[in-house]
Amino acid sequence: MADPVFKRIFGEEKDIMISLINATIELQNPVVEIEYLQPELPGEHADEKTSIVDVRCKDAGNRHFIVEMQISQHKAFKQRMLFNACKVYSRQLPVGGSYQDLQAVHCLSILNNVVEPDTEHFIHTYDISNKKGHLLDLEGIHLHCIELPKFRKNSKFDMTNPLHAWMKFFADPEYFSTMPIRQYETFEELKKAIELADESNFSQGQLYAYDRYLDNIRTQKAIEDYQKEMGIEMGIEIGRKEGIDITISIYKDLQHGILSYEDIAKKYAISLEEVKRLAAEFE
Repeated sequence: MADPVFKRIFGEEKDIMISLINATIELQNPVVEIEYLQPELPGEHADEKTSIVDVRCKDAGNRHFIVEMQISQHKAFKQRMLFNACKVYSRQLPVGGSYQDLQAVHCLSILNNVVEPDTEHFIHTYDISNKKGHLLDLEGIHLHCIELPKFRKNSKFDMTNPLHAWMKFFADPEYFSTMPIRQYETFEELKKAIELADESNFSQGQLYAYDRYLDNIRTQKAIEDYQKEMGIEMGIEIGRKEGIDITISIYKDLQHGILSYEDIAKKYAISLEEVKRLAAEFE
Protein backbone atom coordinates (compact mmCIF):
# COMPACT_ATOMS: atom_id res chain seq x y z
CA MET A 1 0.00 0.00 0.00
CA ALA A 2 3.00 2.33 0.35
CA ASP A 3 2.82 5.17 -2.16
CA PRO A 4 6.25 4.59 -3.81
CA VAL A 5 5.56 0.86 -4.17
CA PHE A 6 2.04 1.37 -5.51
CA LYS A 7 3.29 3.86 -8.12
CA ARG A 8 6.18 1.63 -9.06
CA ILE A 9 3.90 -1.32 -9.78
CA PHE A 10 0.82 0.35 -11.25
CA GLY A 11 2.34 3.59 -12.52
CA GLU A 12 5.11 2.02 -14.59
CA GLU A 13 3.82 -1.36 -15.75
CA LYS A 14 1.01 -0.88 -18.26
CA ASP A 15 0.00 -4.55 -18.42
CA ILE A 16 -0.47 -4.66 -14.65
CA MET A 17 -2.49 -1.44 -14.64
CA ILE A 18 -4.73 -2.70 -17.45
CA SER A 19 -5.34 -5.95 -15.57
CA LEU A 20 -6.30 -4.09 -12.38
CA ILE A 21 -8.69 -1.75 -14.22
CA ASN A 22 -10.43 -4.57 -16.09
CA ALA A 23 -10.75 -6.65 -12.92
CA THR A 24 -12.21 -3.91 -10.72
CA ILE A 25 -14.33 -1.77 -13.09
CA GLU A 26 -17.22 -3.24 -15.07
CA LEU A 27 -16.62 -1.90 -18.58
CA GLN A 28 -18.64 -2.75 -21.65
CA ASN A 29 -15.41 -2.61 -23.65
CA PRO A 30 -12.34 -3.73 -21.63
CA VAL A 31 -9.17 -1.65 -21.70
CA VAL A 32 -6.54 -3.01 -24.12
CA GLU A 33 -3.99 -0.18 -24.16
CA ILE A 34 -3.21 2.81 -21.97
CA GLU A 35 -1.13 5.97 -21.96
CA TYR A 36 0.15 7.28 -18.64
CA LEU A 37 -0.59 10.93 -17.84
CA GLN A 38 0.87 13.38 -15.33
CA PRO A 39 -0.59 12.55 -11.89
CA GLU A 40 -0.77 16.22 -10.87
CA LEU A 41 -4.00 18.09 -11.62
CA PRO A 42 -3.11 21.81 -11.40
CA GLY A 43 -5.77 24.40 -10.64
CA GLU A 44 -7.05 26.92 -13.16
CA HIS A 45 -5.74 29.82 -11.09
CA ALA A 46 -2.64 30.39 -8.99
CA ASP A 47 -4.59 30.19 -5.72
CA GLU A 48 -6.70 27.18 -6.69
CA LYS A 49 -6.14 23.82 -5.00
CA THR A 50 -3.81 21.40 -6.79
CA SER A 51 -4.70 17.72 -6.58
CA ILE A 52 -2.22 14.85 -6.60
CA VAL A 53 -3.50 11.43 -7.58
CA ASP A 54 -1.50 8.19 -7.48
CA VAL A 55 -1.79 7.09 -11.12
CA ARG A 56 -3.63 8.65 -14.04
CA CYS A 57 -3.98 7.28 -17.56
CA LYS A 58 -6.25 7.08 -20.60
CA ASP A 59 -6.99 4.22 -22.96
CA ALA A 60 -7.24 3.98 -26.74
CA GLY A 61 -10.83 5.26 -26.60
CA ASN A 62 -9.75 8.34 -24.57
CA ARG A 63 -11.49 7.09 -21.46
CA HIS A 64 -9.66 8.48 -18.43
CA PHE A 65 -8.76 6.48 -15.32
CA ILE A 66 -7.63 7.76 -11.92
CA VAL A 67 -6.39 4.97 -9.65
CA GLU A 68 -5.32 5.66 -6.09
CA MET A 69 -4.59 3.94 -2.81
CA GLN A 70 -5.98 5.51 0.39
CA ILE A 71 -4.35 4.26 3.59
CA SER A 72 -5.80 6.74 6.09
CA GLN A 73 -9.40 7.85 6.46
CA HIS A 74 -10.25 11.14 4.79
CA LYS A 75 -13.05 13.32 6.15
CA ALA A 76 -14.30 14.51 2.74
CA PHE A 77 -13.17 11.49 0.75
CA LYS A 78 -16.11 11.24 -1.67
CA GLN A 79 -16.04 14.97 -2.36
CA ARG A 80 -12.34 14.73 -3.15
CA MET A 81 -12.97 11.84 -5.57
CA LEU A 82 -15.70 13.82 -7.33
CA PHE A 83 -13.53 16.96 -7.41
CA ASN A 84 -10.65 15.15 -9.12
CA ALA A 85 -12.90 13.31 -11.58
CA CYS A 86 -14.67 16.56 -12.53
CA LYS A 87 -11.32 18.25 -13.12
CA VAL A 88 -10.25 15.55 -15.55
CA TYR A 89 -13.65 15.46 -17.26
CA SER A 90 -13.85 19.23 -17.80
CA ARG A 91 -10.33 19.52 -19.19
CA GLN A 92 -10.66 16.98 -21.96
CA LEU A 93 -11.81 19.51 -24.53
CA PRO A 94 -9.34 21.72 -26.36
CA VAL A 95 -10.40 25.24 -27.39
CA GLY A 96 -13.11 24.84 -30.02
CA GLY A 97 -13.76 21.22 -29.09
CA SER A 98 -17.19 19.62 -29.11
CA TYR A 99 -19.01 18.35 -26.04
CA GLN A 100 -19.72 15.19 -28.02
CA ASP A 101 -16.01 14.37 -27.80
CA LEU A 102 -16.11 14.07 -24.01
CA GLN A 103 -15.30 10.56 -22.79
CA ALA A 104 -15.94 8.84 -19.47
CA VAL A 105 -13.77 9.39 -16.42
CA HIS A 106 -13.41 6.55 -13.92
CA CYS A 107 -11.95 7.21 -10.48
CA LEU A 108 -10.96 4.01 -8.65
CA SER A 109 -10.00 4.28 -4.97
CA ILE A 110 -8.70 1.28 -3.05
CA LEU A 111 -9.36 2.00 0.63
CA ASN A 112 -7.94 0.63 3.84
CA ASN A 113 -11.05 1.83 5.66
CA VAL A 114 -14.83 1.58 5.34
CA VAL A 115 -16.99 4.28 3.72
CA GLU A 116 -20.27 2.37 3.50
CA PRO A 117 -20.73 0.73 6.94
CA ASP A 118 -24.37 -0.24 6.36
CA THR A 119 -23.64 -2.88 3.71
CA GLU A 120 -21.42 -5.96 3.52
CA HIS A 121 -20.48 -5.30 -0.11
CA PHE A 122 -16.84 -4.26 -0.43
CA ILE A 123 -17.00 -2.67 -3.88
CA HIS A 124 -19.19 0.34 -4.75
CA THR A 125 -19.82 2.34 -7.91
CA TYR A 126 -21.38 5.81 -7.91
CA ASP A 127 -22.92 7.00 -11.18
CA ILE A 128 -25.10 9.92 -12.21
CA SER A 129 -28.60 8.48 -12.59
CA ASN A 130 -32.11 9.70 -13.24
CA LYS A 131 -34.10 9.42 -10.00
CA LYS A 132 -37.15 8.22 -11.92
CA GLY A 133 -35.32 5.33 -13.55
CA HIS A 134 -32.17 3.61 -12.30
CA LEU A 135 -31.21 2.47 -15.80
CA LEU A 136 -31.25 6.03 -17.13
CA ASP A 137 -27.63 6.84 -16.34
CA LEU A 138 -25.83 9.96 -17.50
CA GLU A 139 -22.53 8.74 -18.93
CA GLY A 140 -19.51 10.76 -17.88
CA ILE A 141 -18.22 10.45 -14.32
CA HIS A 142 -17.98 7.17 -12.43
CA LEU A 143 -16.57 6.75 -8.92
CA HIS A 144 -15.49 3.31 -7.71
CA CYS A 145 -14.53 2.42 -4.13
CA ILE A 146 -13.10 -0.86 -2.84
CA GLU A 147 -13.03 -1.41 0.94
CA LEU A 148 -10.19 -3.75 1.90
CA PRO A 149 -11.32 -4.29 5.54
CA LYS A 150 -14.57 -5.83 4.29
CA PHE A 151 -12.75 -7.98 1.75
CA ARG A 152 -10.49 -9.34 4.50
CA LYS A 153 -13.63 -10.62 6.25
CA ASN A 154 -14.96 -12.17 3.05
CA SER A 155 -14.73 -15.96 3.31
CA LYS A 156 -15.70 -16.47 -0.35
CA PHE A 157 -12.24 -15.95 -1.82
CA ASP A 158 -11.79 -17.31 -5.34
CA MET A 159 -8.25 -17.25 -6.75
CA THR A 160 -9.60 -17.74 -10.27
CA ASN A 161 -11.54 -14.47 -9.98
CA PRO A 162 -9.23 -11.60 -11.08
CA LEU A 163 -11.03 -9.15 -8.78
CA HIS A 164 -10.50 -11.39 -5.75
CA ALA A 165 -6.89 -12.08 -6.71
CA TRP A 166 -6.03 -8.37 -6.93
CA MET A 167 -7.84 -7.55 -3.70
CA LYS A 168 -5.96 -10.37 -1.95
CA PHE A 169 -2.73 -8.82 -3.25
CA PHE A 170 -3.60 -5.52 -1.51
CA ALA A 171 -5.32 -6.89 1.59
CA ASP A 172 -3.00 -9.80 2.42
CA PRO A 173 0.23 -9.77 0.37
CA GLU A 174 1.87 -12.29 2.70
CA TYR A 175 -0.67 -14.83 1.47
CA PHE A 176 1.26 -15.24 -1.77
CA SER A 177 4.59 -15.81 -0.03
CA THR A 178 3.22 -19.06 1.40
CA MET A 179 1.41 -20.11 -1.77
CA PRO A 180 3.19 -22.26 -4.39
CA ILE A 181 3.93 -20.16 -7.47
CA ARG A 182 2.21 -22.72 -9.67
CA GLN A 183 -1.13 -21.69 -8.18
CA TYR A 184 -0.93 -18.20 -9.63
CA GLU A 185 1.76 -18.37 -12.34
CA THR A 186 -0.91 -18.40 -15.07
CA PHE A 187 -1.95 -14.94 -13.86
CA GLU A 188 1.05 -13.19 -15.42
CA GLU A 189 0.24 -9.64 -14.27
CA LEU A 190 -0.29 -10.69 -10.65
CA LYS A 191 2.91 -12.74 -10.66
CA LYS A 192 4.82 -9.75 -12.00
CA ALA A 193 3.30 -7.43 -9.36
CA ILE A 194 4.28 -9.83 -6.55
CA GLU A 195 7.87 -9.83 -7.79
CA LEU A 196 7.97 -6.03 -8.06
CA ALA A 197 6.63 -5.63 -4.54
CA ASP A 198 9.51 -7.66 -3.10
CA GLU A 199 11.92 -5.29 -1.35
CA SER A 200 14.87 -7.40 -2.48
CA ASN A 201 14.17 -6.22 -6.03
CA PHE A 202 14.26 -2.50 -5.13
CA SER A 203 17.01 -0.26 -6.40
CA GLN A 204 18.86 1.98 -3.91
CA GLY A 205 16.79 4.97 -5.07
CA GLN A 206 13.54 3.06 -4.66
CA LEU A 207 14.53 1.87 -1.19
CA TYR A 208 15.40 5.45 -0.21
CA ALA A 209 12.00 6.74 -1.44
CA TYR A 210 10.25 3.89 0.39
CA ASP A 211 12.10 4.60 3.65
CA ARG A 212 11.31 8.32 3.39
CA TYR A 213 7.64 7.53 2.85
CA LEU A 214 7.52 5.29 5.93
CA ASP A 215 9.36 7.92 7.97
CA ASN A 216 6.79 10.57 6.96
CA ILE A 217 3.94 8.26 7.96
CA ARG A 218 5.51 7.55 11.36
CA THR A 219 6.30 11.22 11.95
CA GLN A 220 2.74 12.27 11.14
CA LYS A 221 1.38 9.58 13.48
CA ALA A 222 3.70 10.77 16.27
CA ILE A 223 2.56 14.38 15.79
CA GLU A 224 -1.11 13.35 15.88
CA ASP A 225 -0.56 11.30 19.05
CA TYR A 226 1.28 14.18 20.69
CA GLN A 227 -1.37 16.72 19.69
CA LYS A 228 -4.03 14.48 21.17
CA GLU A 229 -2.04 14.01 24.39
CA MET A 230 -1.40 17.73 24.82
CA GLY A 231 -4.98 18.56 23.93
CA ILE A 232 -6.27 16.20 26.59
CA GLU A 233 -4.01 17.83 29.20
CA MET A 234 -5.35 21.28 28.31
CA GLY A 235 -8.82 19.78 28.16
CA ILE A 236 -8.77 19.26 31.93
CA GLU A 237 -9.21 23.03 32.26
CA ILE A 238 -11.05 24.08 29.09
CA GLY A 239 -12.82 20.97 27.87
CA ARG A 240 -11.30 17.98 26.09
CA LYS A 241 -12.46 18.65 22.53
CA GLU A 242 -11.81 22.37 22.71
CA GLY A 243 -8.39 21.68 24.22
CA ILE A 244 -7.43 19.38 21.34
CA ASP A 245 -8.63 21.88 18.74
CA ILE A 246 -6.79 24.80 20.38
CA THR A 247 -3.56 22.83 20.75
CA ILE A 248 -3.59 21.89 17.06
CA SER A 249 -4.27 25.52 16.08
CA ILE A 250 -1.44 26.78 18.30
CA TYR A 251 0.89 24.18 16.84
CA LYS A 252 0.07 25.38 13.31
CA ASP A 253 0.68 29.01 14.26
CA LEU A 254 4.02 28.08 15.82
CA GLN A 255 4.96 26.17 12.66
CA HIS A 256 4.11 29.11 10.40
CA GLY A 257 6.22 31.45 12.52
CA ILE A 258 4.21 34.55 11.57
CA LEU A 259 2.72 35.41 14.96
CA SER A 260 4.84 36.19 18.01
CA TYR A 261 4.40 34.24 21.24
CA GLU A 262 2.60 37.28 22.68
CA ASP A 263 0.20 37.42 19.73
CA ILE A 264 -0.55 33.70 20.04
CA ALA A 265 -1.22 34.08 23.78
CA LYS A 266 -3.71 36.90 23.10
CA LYS A 267 -5.30 35.05 20.19
CA TYR A 268 -6.13 31.97 22.29
CA ALA A 269 -6.50 33.71 25.68
CA ILE A 270 -3.80 31.65 27.35
CA SER A 271 -0.69 32.68 29.27
CA LEU A 272 2.59 33.55 27.56
CA GLU A 273 4.29 30.89 29.68
CA GLU A 274 1.92 28.25 28.28
CA VAL A 275 2.74 29.28 24.70
CA LYS A 276 6.47 29.07 25.44
CA ARG A 277 6.00 25.66 27.02
CA LEU A 278 4.15 24.38 23.97
CA ALA A 279 6.77 25.86 21.66
CA ALA A 280 9.52 24.08 23.57
CA GLU A 281 7.61 20.81 23.46
CA PHE A 282 7.07 21.04 19.69
CA GLU A 283 10.74 21.74 18.88
